[in-house]
Amino acid sequence: SPWFFWDGRRDSQWAQALGPLENPLEHGMDRDQIIELVSNDPDYSKRYTDLFGPLPKPGNTGGIDRAYVNLGKAIAAYERRILPGASRFDRYAAAILNGRKPIEADRLSNDEEEGLRAFIADNQGNCISCHSGPLLTDNKFHNIGIEPAGALDADLGRLSGYKDVISNEFNCRSSYSGIPPAECPKRIAIKPDDTNPKGAFRTPSLRNVSKTAPYMHAGQYETLDQVIWHYREPLRAKIGKSELEKTTLTPSQFEQILTFLLTLDSPTTAPAKYLRPPDFY
Repeated sequence: SPWFFWDGRRDSQWAQALGPLENPLEHGMDRDQIIELVSNDPDYSKRYTDLFGPLPKPGNTGGIDRAYVNLGKAIAAYERRILPGASRFDRYAAAILNGRKPIEADRLSNDEEEGLRAFIADNQGNCISCHSGPLLTDNKFHNIGIEPAGALDADLGRLSGYKDVISNEFNCRSSYSGIPPAECPKRIAIKPDDTNPKGAFRTPSLRNVSKTAPYMHAGQYETLDQVIWHYREPLRAKIGKSELEKTTLTPSQFEQILTFLLTLDSPTTAPAKYLRPPDFY
C-alpha cells in the first residue's frame, strides 16, 4: 500500500506503526518513555542492540528519534510476515486462468458465480473499479457518501490526510525514509485520482472481509448486509461529493455479490510462532 490510515496520513508502513505509540487514545506514551522501556527490558534491549546497535542515552533527542524510527521499522517487518493465504476464489480463478476445471472443493456455486459477474461487470455492480488488484483495492480515495460518525463528524478524509502526510516528520522526504529524494514528489503529491479529496477515504481490501467488522472508516456499519444496503440506496454526501450512483442491480444480485465476497476468506500464511501472543513476565 502506498498510503496508510483511512485518510492516507502516512505514506509508509513503518510510519503508520509509530502513530499508535504516541496517540493518546492508544498507547499514549512519548518516545522518551518508549525508548526507556526498551532500554530497561533485558530481552527488548538485547534484540534492539543486536539489530541496530547501542540504544541512545536519555536526553539524546536525535538518537531517541532514530531509535523510535527503528522500532517502527521493526514492527513493519513483523507485519509483513502476516499475509493472507489463498482463498477459495483464488484457487478457482487460478484454475480458470490456466484452462483447468476447478476441483470440487474450489468450485463456486451458481449464486457465487453470479455475484462475481455482478461484481466485475461495468454495467452492473462495477465493484472492481475500486476493489481491484491482488488485495482487491485500488489504493485510492473515494467519497461514497458515508454518514459521519460521532467525534469524526467533521473528518475531511483525504483532504486532511494529505495535509498531515506533507507535514509529518517521518514522511518519505525525511532523512529516515531511505527513499531517494527524487522519488518523493511523485510519491507524496496529490495524484490525479485525488481530484475529489474532500470526504474521500481509502478503499479497503476485501480479503477476509467477512471477518473485519465493523465496516467503513469509522465503523459505521456492523454487518456486510448493511454495507450492501448502502450501495443499494446511495446517500447524498454530507461532506464533499459522493461518487456513487444508483445502480440497476436487483436485490437478488446484491445478495449474490455478498455471497461471492465470502469466497475471499482465507487462512493466514504466517508461521505459528508469529501468531502467538507475547509472553508477559
